[in-house]
Formats: sequence, structure tokens, C-alpha cells
Amino acid sequence: IRDVVHFDDRIYKCAHVITRWLGDYSSLHARRGDFQYSSQGTEEVVLRSVKRGEVLWIASDASFRSFSAFERAGRPVVSLAYLLDLQRRQKRHIIIERRLDGLSMPPHEVWAALENIREHEYGVVDVLVAAEGRTFTGTWFSTFSGLIQRIRGYRGKNDRDTFFSSRERWAAFQGFESP
Repeated sequence: IRDVVHFDDRIYKCAHVITRWLGDYSSLHARRGDFQYSSQGTEEVVLRSVKRGEVLWIASDASFRSFSAFERAGRPVVSLAYLLDLQRRQKRHIIIERRLDGLSMPPHEVWAALENIREHEYGVVDVLVAAEGRTFTGTWFSTFSGLIQRIRGYRGKNDRDTFFSSRERWAAFQGFESP
């Protein structure tokens, strides 16, 4: 795949300006409902790999409000859905009441790059941004998490910085597991 499939330069540029704006961050892939019924169990597992105060990029189809536990634990949370909502509000001159702890509002180049991305390309931007995190916590048996992990490998990221959000599989990448 690495040698044959290539995304449009607009997508790479958009992911690049977002990662540059984020600085040092960790990333998480969570499917809708993964955190819906948890009572701090799943969040606790994810927080093992995210430093206090470190920005957490969340690649997800779940609503942004689903991840408030991470903010309460001192991790500013950002997602593509959140950025798109900020962009929509800014265009309509709606006052943005909430700023991210320790993270400035996105610069103009982030908004300009997002303008050039079509809706069906959002998932690819999410994958590329998630792949660049200091650590990545994925969802077990998810092909989306698998793609992020594959791109992390192509980019030279260490397997020791990849985790899973389930207690039983949290450190599955940390050693060899018999088939």
C-alpha cells in the first residue's frame, strides 16, 4: 500500500498544518459508543499513555462531548469535528466561548487547509494526524486503528508507543504474542 496508494497533496498539507499547530500530542481512535457506558475504566486505560497537560487528538465518529472525562483529567482534547465546528462558528461570527488549555486557537493556515478538504476526505486527515501523535491508543479489531498503526510504522514510530483502549489488550504491541 505504501508504495502504490498516495493521497492528494491537499490532504497531506492539511494534516501537516494541524500537527504543526498541535505540537507535542498523543492520539486516540475511539469508535462511537466505546466510552458510552464506561465508568472510568476505559478512560483510565487510555490516560496511562497520555501525559498530564498533553493535548489528546481524538479520531472518532463519536460526538465531541463523549470525551469530557479526558478534559477533567487534565488533557485538552481536540478532534477534527471540533476544528470543523470552530471553523463554522468563526465563519458565522459566533463567539467562541471555550479555548483549549495550553493551546492557542488554530492559525489561519489551519482554516485555509481545512477549506480545501472535501467531506469524504475528513477520515484520511484524521488518520494522518492521529498517526503523528507521540503515542497512539487504538481500538482492538478496528481496521481504522490498524491503518493508523500501519502509517505510524511507515513513519518510523516505535511499537512501544502504540496501545489499545481495552484493559486486556492495552500493551499488546509491547511484546510478542503467539497466534
